[in-house]
Amino acid sequence: MQRFLLAALAAVALVTVTSAQEVNPAGHRNERLGYFVGTWEVSLTFRLPDSKEEHGRTACQTEWIMGGTFLRQQYTSTFMGQPLSISQLLGHDDQKRKFVTHTRKQ
Repeated sequence: MQRFLLAALAAVALVTVTSAQEVNPAGHRNERLGYFVGTWEVSLTFRLPDSKEEHGRTACQTEWIMGGTFLRQQYTSTFMGQPLSISQLLGHDDQKRKFVTHTRKQ
């Protein structure tokens, strides 16, 4: 029974990988994101709720994860005297056919 179950799971995994390759031949979707890999010094301008414009700087480390499926960006800085760390994932949603991001403050 275990051998049958393992064979069935392997077949499902093979079909899933084949389907993903058909939707995204040669991984073309993420090639453009490769530009962002590396370490960056980022200057930013933002507006606080009191409408006062503020300026800041942050460091950003960007690397591929999950075999090139997503880029992970890790921003580190300070805000109002406190350490600030933000993680962002970038990738391509094949069903929506567009790039997507997910951001979380840590």
